[in-house]
Amino acid sequence: MTDPASEYADEDAPLGLGIAELSYLLSRFDSASARKSVEMLHVNEDYLSPLVTAVGASSLLARGLLHVNGDEVEPTEALSLVNYIMAASTRWIELGFVGEDDVDGGLLLQAPEASMFLQPLALGAWQVLVKDRSTSDMRTLRSLVDAHFESNPHGAVHFGSTTFESVQTLSVRCEDGQWRVGLGAGGERRDTAGGPDITSEELDRKLVELLSN
Repeated sequence: MTDPASEYADEDAPLGLGIAELSYLLSRFDSASARKSVEMLHVNEDYLSPLVTAVGASSLLARGLLHVNGDEVEPTEALSLVNYIMAASTRWIELGFVGEDDVDGGLLLQAPEASMFLQPLALGAWQVLVKDRSTSDMRTLRSLVDAHFESNPHGAVHFGSTTFESVQTLSVRCEDGQWRVGLGAGGERRDTAGGPDITSEELDRKLVELLSN
């Protein structure tokens, strides 16, 4: 999968978060969105224990991403934005990139004021990229689709869009210069083998629908 960092605001390098650090951030807010983010990030509830989250906070302090201000522990501006998105998301989009020899994935979280893309790393860690607000989420997803098929012309891309009300899926292949898609709902994913041919503009509209339904 091509690095999507060009679509995101990168003040320095992408932010890597270990499982304890991620668990600490998720434990800071008791909201429905935070609990859903725990589920979508496949974080075991055991990692939300006081011991593990304390280890995560200590690690973030050592990295300079948390600061002690009197009796309060405050995140940096960048980490605070990451935490906000986790605790306020209203849509979680799982991405699966199928190549000829491997499968890669990611997760796009959408909150009212910002979005971010996460890629899984080893041992439960994630690489986090907060999205540049000047680029729409649709354009970001489309750039990932185009980049994947440029290096994997016989591959596929699968999306699963989850909100509190619904689950929608979209599967995409490119055959002989034509886009072929399969749609699903309620967690059902349909193969794209028999899907209809659509134009590039129609694919964009399908992505907009995925982000809005």
